[in-house]
Parts: sequence; structure tokens; C-alpha cells
Amino acid sequence: MQNEIQHNVFICYRGSKGGEVGELLYDNLKKSPYVVPFFAPKDVKKGEDFKKILPSVLMGVKVFIMILTKDFFLDCNKDDDIVRYEFECAFANENIVFFPITFPDFDYFKEDLSTFSKEEIERFKHKSAVGYSGVYDFNIENQILPFILNQIQGSTAIEGLFQRRGGKYTGGQEKHEKEYLKIQAELLQEYDKSVYHDLVLKCKNVLDIGCNDGVNTMTRYSSYGNIEKIVGIDKLQSCIDSANQKYEKSNARFYCVDLEDAGFEDRLLEIMEEQNISSFDFVSVTMVLLHLVNPFNLLKILKRHMSKGGYIFIRDVDDDLNFSYPDNEKIFERLSSIIRYCDTYGYRQSGKEIYSHLCSCGFNNIKIAKQGLDTSQMDYDQKEAFFHVYYGYVPFALKKMKEKTPDNEIIAKDYNWAVQIMDRAEILFKENSFIFSLGYIVYVAQR
Repeated sequence: MQNEIQHNVFICYRGSKGGEVGELLYDNLKKSPYVVPFFAPKDVKKGEDFKKILPSVLMGVKVFIMILTKDFFLDCNKDDDIVRYEFECAFANENIVFFPITFPDFDYFKEDLSTFSKEEIERFKHKSAVGYSGVYDFNIENQILPFILNQIQGSTAIEGLFQRRGGKYTGGQEKHEKEYLKIQAELLQEYDKSVYHDLVLKCKNVLDIGCNDGVNTMTRYSSYGNIEKIVGIDKLQSCIDSANQKYEKSNARFYCVDLEDAGFEDRLLEIMEEQNISSFDFVSVTMVLLHLVNPFNLLKILKRHMSKGGYIFIRDVDDDLNFSYPDNEKIFERLSSIIRYCDTYGYRQSGKEIYSHLCSCGFNNIKIAKQGLDTSQMDYDQKEAFFHVYYGYVPFALKKMKEKTPDNEIIAKDYNWAVQIMDRAEILFKENSFIFSLGYIVYVAQR
């Protein structure tokens, strides 16, 4: 009878000590939605012939974990040794990578490896390994899990979970992105209005970075009689064309500019000359810095073209400040971990870095004016909108990544799971006893 489950990790051990560690490791690796480990005492059914299913199990495995206790290889020269057979089946899979966990008393130099060929030894004998101290702790799987994920996710790796990545955000050219941005803008309009309102009252020239199609820009600033000129910048030409057409008779003009292009500052100076603006009194940068590789460079340029005492208003996000409760099914925990690597969502730990960037650029009176947006005071409709702002876009973001990297097993698995779980997540999100807090951060500083 062939094994029906597609395992991607195999745990090989010998003896009771190795078995104890193997069982703990198995239980903890199973908590990852991406790891499907095989451990004989747990996965071989009663009456099943282990040797018969072993070849099919190991053909799908990517990582072969060896728990190396003293004399681990001692009996491998025996024809009927099960560990030797496990290795033989593993060698038949050229995609398997071996990963050792070594007990304190294990020593390769004291092991008899004569039953293996030189090529086989080269495959499994590592110079470095995870050392087992004799007491099991979570540090073991914390060291192993990144290695495992790197092997099982396919030939195209997921971008680093904690790295900035630029140039991926399209600015809402697709239907779902437009809907997502519209809901986000409406929800956040009231969130930060109390912060920027008093500041804008003192300003004549406004620069809005990340203006999209101009709707949010005009909603914010068109009603202020003191504002003489509004300049909006975005990187998507179709959005800029729409904005200029829609607000042709207003005091606003919109421009398509790539913020990270080497010629950005020169282009900004051209725009200022065209609009007869010597400096900006108010600069708004909302949900933009998380999509940039080098936000410091942008802030440095913006500061040079602000009025003395002028204000910069920044709204960004940091998912390290999020919490969801209760989350007994770990649905929101997994959705949040997916968002961290989805390129469309940007760099989700951006918020905490902005204070340092502002300081480094020489801004004054820097403060966090607002932090966190939560569901505690929201009605049903507001909760529904909030859900779609943060979680609702996940399947579409994953679908785009899946199309770009079709061989990435983690993305494919997350996409299939997200599609199935989304309705359940929304129901839980709207329950009266559930609370969600998202780490929006609003910074204000002066030149």
C-alpha cells in the first residue's frame, strides 16, 4: 500500500535517545503549515510494511534529517539494517538534502562509514550541523526550519520576510487593487484627519507623495481655502492621467514620477518651477515608504525642498505592533505571516524605522502622532471594511505571486489555503468578542 501523504521532511534516528528527540522535533515541525514530516513511529500504520512504503515516501522528501547518536552508523554494514535501507532509498532521490543533528557523544571520526561510497558520504557528511546539548529546546527547530523552508519552497525563493523590496507595488492598476486602495483610503481618512488638519491650516503649498488617482488627495486638501497649490506624485501613468482629467479645473496638478529613480530630484525641481513653487509647506507621504528600498534617500530629498518650519506627515505600518485575539485556530497568525512576504503588501516592519530615518535626515520636532487602529469601537460595516483592507486582499496578492513563481510550493500551498479559509476568517473577524489592532503609525516632523 503506497503512502498517500506527500511528505517533504524525513526524520531518521536510531535508538531510544534518538527517537525521543525525533518525536519532539516531529511534533514541533508539524506546527508549520509548510512542513509535512515523516517519522516512522508516528506515520507507519499498524500492520503496514515500513520497508515497502519507504521508497515512495522518500521520493517526495526534500530534507532528510539525521539524528546522530553515538554508534549511529555501527550496524549499517548489515544487510537487514533499517537505517542503512533508509539511506539507500534517500540516495535514490537526487533532490534530497541531508541535515544532521549531532548528540554530544557523536563523532564522525569514530564512526565506521566503510559501507558507504565516497559519493554517498559526500552527500550526507556535513562539516557543520545543529548540535544537540542533551536537553531539547526550541532553538533546534528555529535553526532547522529556515533551512527546511529554503529547500521545500521550490527553485524560486520567497523574498526575505524581513527585507525591504522596491518596485513591486503597482499603485492599483488592477480591479482588486483599486477596490483595496479605495476601502483603505476611506477607512483611514478619519483615522489621521485629526493629526493633519491643524497643520494644513498653516500651509500654502502641499506635496502629496503616493497620490494614486487623486481622489484621496482632493478629499483631504481641496476644502482648505488657505492652500494655493497642490502637487500630487505617483508612479502609475494611468492614475495620473485620470487625476489630471478629473481635477483639471482645480488648484491641483498630478505627475507621474518614480520616487526611486536617480533623476527624481531633478524632476521634482522641474515640477516646482512649472508650478512656480519655491518650497513646500506640507509634505504628505502615506503608505509609501514601506514600498521603497531606500526611504532615507527620499526623505532627504524632500527635506531639501520644504519650507523652514514646514511639516512632513507620514503614515506607514509596522506589523510587529499587530495583535489578533482570540485566534484559537491560528488563522490570523498564518494570514499575517503570509502578508509579510507578499511583495504587493510591501515591507511590513517599515514603521519602526521611520523615526531613525527622520533623525538622520535632520528633521526637527519628530513625534509619533498616532499609533494603532483597532476594531474595539467599530460597527459591523467598519469591521467588514477593515477586514478587507488588511486580510481580504491576501488571495489576490498570492495569486499574482503564484503566477510569477509557479514552482514555489509554499506560495501555492498558502494560496490554496487562503482561498478556502477566507470566509471563515471574515466570520471570526466580525464576532463581537474578537479584537484586531493594526500597527498603523503616523509621524509628524518639521524641517
